[in-house]
Amino acid sequence: MVYQYIYADVLRCLEKIMPEFSRFKALKSVPVYTSLYGAEIDDALQNFCKKAHIPFQRSNGVPENLSKGDVLFIYGCTLGTGLVQLHKMIENSGLMPGKDIGIICYDDFQINEILLGGLSTMSTDYVQMGKEAAKMILWGELGKIHCEFNLTRRNSF
Repeated sequence: MVYQYIYADVLRCLEKIMPEFSRFKALKSVPVYTSLYGAEIDDALQNFCKKAHIPFQRSNGVPENLSKGDVLFIYGCTLGTGLVQLHKMIENSGLMPGKDIGIICYDDFQINEILLGGLSTMSTDYVQMGKEAAKMILWGELGKIHCEFNLTRRNSF
């Protein structure tokens, strides 16, 4: 078994950067599309917000308006779908990602490297997942491996 533990992975990464949330006012969960893991992600975000003493909000899709001090945790995007809409909205808002608002995306795609000067991400190491699963199949070695889950810092947070 090669697995990810979404709730614990997201919570652990957020706790690592908890001191940086002091410059922000609220964390908003932004599922762009339905996600199989949305409930686990939202539970981790809510738990983190309780520990960090910051408000938590869940929106349905890209929010219609943003406020200075918001951190958007975006998930359910597939290869940038929905991120382009978010990009346009933020550019029109006059808010600066990484300064006025924070943005963190769940799962890393190449488009995250360029949108809005680079979007920070939290993601399972899917390359590791594939290699470990292939080794188990090819060599018949069964095991239980929790994949790495990392924060990639870019300009948006």
